[in-house]
Amino acid sequence: MDVATKQMKWKQFKASDMGEESYASMVFFASNILYMDRLLILEGLFLENLEKGELESQIPPDQRLKIVQAGQMDALSKIMMMMESMFVTIGAFQDDKKKLASKLQEYGPQDVWEVVNGILNDKFSIADYWKIMGFPDTKKLGLTPLGTRLIEKMLSAVLEEFAKTLRWLATFYEQHSRLSDKFKHGLAVRFGYKKQIAEIEGPQELLMAFDDKPLRKRKTVNPIRRSATVSLPRIIVSKSDSSAWEKYSKAMSYTRKVVLFIVKNNMVRLQNCNADFIPYDFDTEGNKESMHFPATLTENDVRHLKRILLKLEKATYYKEDKVLDYGLLNKTILGEVLQRLGSEEDVVEVE
Repeated sequence: MDVATKQMKWKQFKASDMGEESYASMVFFASNILYMDRLLILEGLFLENLEKGELESQIPPDQRLKIVQAGQMDALSKIMMMMESMFVTIGAFQDDKKKLASKLQEYGPQDVWEVVNGILNDKFSIADYWKIMGFPDTKKLGLTPLGTRLIEKMLSAVLEEFAKTLRWLATFYEQHSRLSDKFKHGLAVRFGYKKQIAEIEGPQELLMAFDDKPLRKRKTVNPIRRSATVSLPRIIVSKSDSSAWEKYSKAMSYTRKVVLFIVKNNMVRLQNCNADFIPYDFDTEGNKESMHFPATLTENDVRHLKRILLKLEKATYYKEDKVLDYGLLNKTILGEVLQRLGSEEDVVEVE
């Protein structure tokens, strides 16, 4: 199929392969994760200036420390939310890509942990990742047997790299899940806590706390690994870890990288109607780049692959597609919204 034919047919193929709702959900997620990343950068700068006393200098240092610790928990919550959506996307793409919209609309802990545990227990094969990432059927690329083997070797090595990144992210999620849950449910995390474990009496539920010792860098709690046992202490006072913010940044950066790779390469796959195409790398802004050569390839492999990729790139169709504007309202619904906006209601929602 030539590029012109692909360009004509891909929207119809997209509707039958994934469905418009799941496609839109996929594109929205990839776009919004870039905004979330920038929000976390701004939040980090704000916390740093607050802790130094450059903002709200009238607040005592011990109170500023508690605010900074609470701010880091807010940042962690955003990261965990993005990671959950990423894991749910991976699970949906392994099963049925048409289910993505309904999965992202409402998912439970079991949907997340099924994928996290699958990654940690090496239950995802390279073939699974090949499908999830939207990679091509190499038999349809029109290559020689040698060319097919080289492409498969290169793309498998790329997926191995992403598998390692996903294992790091799954480990991060597991290590931070209990802390995140205690903050999300009942805000059961104490900031600037002064007592030692031996002096604490109650409560019966697990409490997690930051210590009150100010350091030069932002503080956070050390991650506690998830466990199924009930013999864990009910109360944990965790020491500060000055390297935590760097780890948070790494988690967000990796999540963004994986999400963009999944989403963008599935867009490439759809636009080429599952016919002959090659995947792409994408920079931190989501701009297309040629696929990199993993370190496992030999110089001879790379030399042959450069010629093959040049040929395949000319046949691969890819452009950014704008999804339909689902915010547009018909005249009847628009009239209801305008009528209710004139009332004293803070939130207007029209079915």
